[in-house]
Amino acid sequence: MRDFSRLKGKLINSLNGIKKDALLMTLRITTVKIVEQKGAQLKNRVWMLATVSGAVGLVPVPGLSFAVDLGILVTAIIDFRKSLDLDDASLQRLANVSKKPVEYLKAEVRTPLMGEINEEFVKQMLVRSSFAAVSAVEMTLNFIPIIGSIFGAASSFGMTYKLLTDALDELVGNVHRVAKVAFATDPSYRQ
Repeated sequence: MRDFSRLKGKLINSLNGIKKDALLMTLRITTVKIVEQKGAQLKNRVWMLATVSGAVGLVPVPGLSFAVDLGILVTAIIDFRKSLDLDDASLQRLANVSKKPVEYLKAEVRTPLMGEINEEFVKQMLVRSSFAAVSAVEMTLNFIPIIGSIFGAASSFGMTYKLLTDALDELVGNVHRVAKVAFATDPSYRQ
């Protein structure tokens, strides 16, 4: 097991760009290093998604930015969860490999992000954040050329970045807990 972990590490480090991203996202969570590498790779996606959100925020069409942001947030959170092996199928595979009951592993997951992720759920996340106030200001400024577009881009970028970063950090923390329980007697997990 230890030699296989080293082989995976060398293979990951020998690649770059899209190849490294593709390989890393296919690996199952078996070591702390893989969790950290996947988290870092997904953090890069947060930047990309927030940039797309900001670009759409430049367009002075009321409601367009909000609709696109909802889609980005829903899709990204579901993708993060799957990439980090926190979906039901991945947890079941981990339970089979670790010879632990899946309920035992699921008990370590302490986040509302494991429930159904849809537009309504994301709207509730946005309301709990400062998005409601920012959205009201953005709607008002949409009628002022240039200033409204700049504010819309900045607020869309900032809100998407903040919400996705918080969601990713929460999911990575949960992966650590699940993996530590799954591999409690396996010293290679600590590498």
